[in-house]
Formats: sequence, C-alpha cells, structure tokens
Amino acid sequence: MISSFVAEMDKLVRRPATWVLVAVWAFAAIAFVYITPYTKYATPSSSVSAAARQALLTGMLPEKMITGVIAGFPIFGGAIALIFGALVVGSEYGWGTLKTVLVQRPGRVRVLSGKLLALAVMQVVFVLAVFVLGALSSFIVAMVTHALVNWPEAGDFAQGLGAAWLIMTMWALLGALLATLLRGATLAVGLGLFYLLLELLFRNTAGPSGPLADLSRALPGSNAGALAGALAPSSSTPGVAAVVGTTQAVLVLAVYVGGFVLLSILLFLKRDVM
Repeated sequence: MISSFVAEMDKLVRRPATWVLVAVWAFAAIAFVYITPYTKYATPSSSVSAAARQALLTGMLPEKMITGVIAGFPIFGGAIALIFGALVVGSEYGWGTLKTVLVQRPGRVRVLSGKLLALAVMQVVFVLAVFVLGALSSFIVAMVTHALVNWPEAGDFAQGLGAAWLIMTMWALLGALLATLLRGATLAVGLGLFYLLLELLFRNTAGPSGPLADLSRALPGSNAGALAGALAPSSSTPGVAAVVGTTQAVLVLAVYVGGFVLLSILLFLKRDVM
C-alpha cells in the first residue's frame, strides 16, 4: 500500500485540478469571512449601526480567527472536498488507467487503499490553506484598524485544525465512494452535491424534536455542523449548529470515515473497473 500511496501523492501534487480546488476553496472562505465583512465595515451606511460595525470588526480579529474560518467547512468546504474525492477516484475510470494499474503487481485493495489514504492526507493542504490565509487576513485587519492582536491558544488551533480535517476527510471519502459506485466522476459530483443540498433542506425542516429530528442528528452533515458549531457557537452559517455533543459528532464522523472506506473497498473488489 505504501508504494501506491506514494505514487498517488505524487500524482495529486502534480495534478492542476488539485491546486485549482485548493485556490477556489481558500478564496471563497476568505471572501466570506474577511473580504465581504470588511467591505461592509469600511463603507458604513445608515442601515448598519455602530454596534453592528463593531461586531463585524470583532469577528475579523485574530482572536476570532478559528471561529470565523471553521464555520465554512461543513457545507462549503465539504462541497469542495466531495468534488475532489470524486475526481481523484472517478477520473481513473474515465481515463481507463485503472486497468493498466491493476494488471501490474499491486492488488485492488492496495491500489484503492493508497488512493484513499492520499486523499485523506491531501485534506491537510485544504485545511492549512484556509487557516494560514485566515491568520494572515485577520492580522492585516488588526493592523489596518489598529486593534489588539490576541491569537487563540495553541490548543484551540489544534482543535480547529483537527475538526476541519475530519470534516473535509469525511466528505472527500463520500465523494470517493460515490465515484467507486458510479464508476465515474461527473455523476458522482452531481449526486454528491445534490445530497449536500437535500440534507441541508431536510435538517431545516426536521424540527427540534421527533423522529425526523433524531434521524437528522445521525446524518454526516449534521455531525459535521455540530463539530464546527462547538468551535463557532455564535455562527449563523447554514448547516452549523450544535445539535449534538462534540464527542458524539467526532465519533459519528469517524464511523462515517471508516464506513466510506470499507464500502469503497468492497465495491472496488466486487465490481468490474470498466
């Protein structure tokens, strides 16, 4: 599996689509958390009160950096990760390269395991891109507005990075599972994004209690939003709400990660790669 992992990492690092998605996600996150709020803050109008402007500024300062950037991971970052996972696995079917790889020495389990491991490791890049740009943006805002620079504690950074990686990895592996099931990237991307939207709508209509609410709390998006909500309790971002405890959210997401990997391997073993 190690050789397959190394080969897949080399492929992903050299692939332009990887860095296009990283750039799109990082820019979208920074635009949502810093560029748009700072534009509202810097161009006051009669419709924006002084208290609202101060709240905008406070949300952009370094001490709120983790709270600001983590809120975008469950839905917006999840969509990017899902697309990436579907492309990494699904493109192999479109290119016809799986047949070439499998007639060589590696077996199916080692090939797919290396690919999925590389997919999970690459999520570190997606997470760091947003956190590094977020830290830089918040520092610039503090300098421009002459505000105090108070960074979150190291433990808070570790929690934020770990939570963001788990959320992104779960969605990326769902994209990989869909691509394995559908033997292609295009339909997997479309179906995955449709599921993201459908789950968000379902959570918004399920209500706070009852059977539908219980079902909603078991869904991957709900637990991703709950994990982000634990770090950003005041966020109004869609899909971010502490509907379950942090421990449950982590455990459920870990179960989904393991389940997506297992199902992908089983499908890959049983189905033709054509």
